[in-house]
Amino acid sequence: MYALVGTVLVVMVSLAYWNSQKLNRQLQRLESSGFVITEDLQGEPKLLYDESHQRLALLSPQGYEVLQLSELISSEILYDLDKRGDKNYRLELIFNATRLPKQEVRYRDEFLAERIHKRLRQARLGLESSAH
Repeated sequence: MYALVGTVLVVMVSLAYWNSQKLNRQLQRLESSGFVITEDLQGEPKLLYDESHQRLALLSPQGYEVLQLSELISSEILYDLDKRGDKNYRLELIFNATRLPKQEVRYRDEFLAERIHKRLRQARLGLESSAH
């Protein structure tokens, strides 16, 4: 029994390490493409903000997607309950980009999701006021 648990733990740690390495490689590719990370808005996939170019990036071990902040139409906090009664919070981002019209970013709790939601709203308002 202990051998099985140990084997499962080793496999889980190995997968986490492998995913971390893939995420780091994608992050390096993103930064080498000219994306400057001003803020790490956390989440899963990782949401990053480049304030100087007014861009957002969604980063996962499988790759990344960069969108202009002006393509973000709206965002909304959503949650659902799992079987244990825990709430799973996520931020739904709606874009006017045809390649990625909607994306959900998962967060560990309501407070973090709300903080990021407010930050995105603030960034969008700043973008709109600078356009006028």
